Amino acid sequence: MTTDIYVISLIILHWTVVFTVGLAAFIVMMMKGPAYVADAYPMQELDPLERAP
Repeated sequence: MTTDIYVISLIILHWTVVFTVGLAAFIVMMMKGPAYVADAYPMQELDPLERAP
């Protein structure tokens, strides 16, 4: 009887943790927004000899 209670409580704890972590990951993903790559910005101060070939 006691082991049944422990098993049931561990199953409930497991799914609660999974749900909480999933919800937190979803919130972070929504707050970050879509990823994008910025355009290349050539540096005007760069000396022509220092440019990579």
